[in-house]
Amino acid sequence: MRGSEGREEGGRARRARPRGAAQEMTVVRVQAPAATPVSLADVKLWLRVDHSDDDSLIMQLIAAATDTLDGTGLLGQAIVTQTWRQICNEAPSGELLELELGPVQSIAGVEWTARDGSTVTGDPADFSLATDGGKWWVRSAAWPRDLSTAPGALRIDFVAGFGDSVDVPAAIKTALMLLIGHWYEHREATGTALSEIPMGVRDLIERYRHGYAA
Repeated sequence: MRGSEGREEGGRARRARPRGAAQEMTVVRVQAPAATPVSLADVKLWLRVDHSDDDSLIMQLIAAATDTLDGTGLLGQAIVTQTWRQICNEAPSGELLELELGPVQSIAGVEWTARDGSTVTGDPADFSLATDGGKWWVRSAAWPRDLSTAPGALRIDFVAGFGDSVDVPAAIKTALMLLIGHWYEHREATGTALSEIPMGVRDLIERYRHGYAA
């Protein structure tokens, strides 16, 4: 199963709200994106910085701003293509299991722990992606009925994101630029200045937040 080499990246995990009877889920990143949504050159142009003295600082701000919005951050969506794992305590009673983070591109794998403690890898042909109105589900008629009662017995890996950096919506890129610019301008400040999120950032990402209808 992709990402099962023990690499669970992205320190934050989101514990999903229960959907239905006692279902509880957590999502963790297992493969980080290959690139940032905005480049150093793009940000320097935005900031009107024409020297390289602050390149390391700007790269740190790009990483921090991306982490603030990406995945389980404020946006609630994966930005550049990356792989996530949804960890569930139960299998759904019907055919559909909702994925807690999008936009989902594909299902990378499904595995579970059976009652006897063995790990079972699902047949890819038995699991498909369904989407409607900005929500994404795994559809299957073959969800396990011999699932272990141990926490996190069911695990779904999925690829999510808008695509490569060039595919990221302009509004999200602009939100990142605004956030980076705000932090860069207040880089000498202490206190709350570096933790503030400018209102314009929230306005720009609102329609893309998890659950949006494209």
